[in-house]
Amino acid sequence: MHDIRPEKVAKVAELKELLQAAKGIVFVNYSGLTVAEDTKLRRAMREAGVKYSVAKNTFIRIAAKKLVLKA
Repeated sequence: MHDIRPEKVAKVAELKELLQAAKGIVFVNYSGLTVAEDTKLRRAMREAGVKYSVAKNTFIRIAAKKLVLKA
């Protein structure tokens, strides 16, 4: 398991809470989007009531391992 610095523990805990509370999760690679496209996407997500956030893959893996996720 990865060791994370104390200042990053809060981010992992926040991600764990989001994963646990989510009804569904979609992971995407947003590379190649322009700032305008990303802004439009974020606005559409917000209007639909969807939580959109960007996180490091490592932090997501650590948070997910702390949960018992059922498929």
